[in-house]
Amino acid sequence: MLCANCHRLRHAADDLASKGGAVIEYRRRLKVCAVDHMGGRCFKCDASGPSAIFDFHHTDATDKRFGIGQDGIPRSWERVVAEFEKCVMLCATCHREVHAGVRTIRPTLLGLAEDALAYVA
Repeated sequence: MLCANCHRLRHAADDLASKGGAVIEYRRRLKVCAVDHMGGRCFKCDASGPSAIFDFHHTDATDKRFGIGQDGIPRSWERVVAEFEKCVMLCATCHREVHAGVRTIRPTLLGLAEDALAYVA
């Protein structure tokens, strides 16, 4: 039995070894950029690691326009970043725990660090 993060890492090595074509390569590069853009750490447990362990969790599912890695449709970086503004980045284990009701996300605290920067002297 493996935690979700370890399971992802085990399969990520196989995925990287396979040839996936231009769209797959684009999505792999996009995921690396996305993880960097979101800070490279899990919002809940502060874990860091390869991009394969991370998911982007929409804090309000009704506001979700598309899944970041969904359906193989390449989207512009601007559209992806706009969708990130509705998400927190979680490691696979924390993401599963949020959906199982074991962990919670307090959306009222999201964005406080960015808002506070305007007041730094």
